[in-house]
Amino acid sequence: MTGRANGLMAHIKKLKNEFNSYFPDIDNKSSTLDWVRNPFVTCINSSIPARLQEDLIDVSSDRSLKMRLTKLMREKQVQVSH
Repeated sequence: MTGRANGLMAHIKKLKNEFNSYFPDIDNKSSTLDWVRNPFVTCINSSIPARLQEDLIDVSSDRSLKMRLTKLMREKQVQVSH
């Protein structure tokens, strides 16, 4: 690897370590946070507080919001592929 690539790898490792220091148990909680990533494909479970469950039902029932999210995801995918 070049010096530049080594520097980039070191930077990415540092970012990962810092992220893990802020969120040390993120891997254990990952499946319970799926509703944050995409509220339209997640079933509501009891690990989410009742008030958030109600909000999630409202958000996941909003068809126009789902269409906007789908559009944004497509646009992002096009940007990444170019």
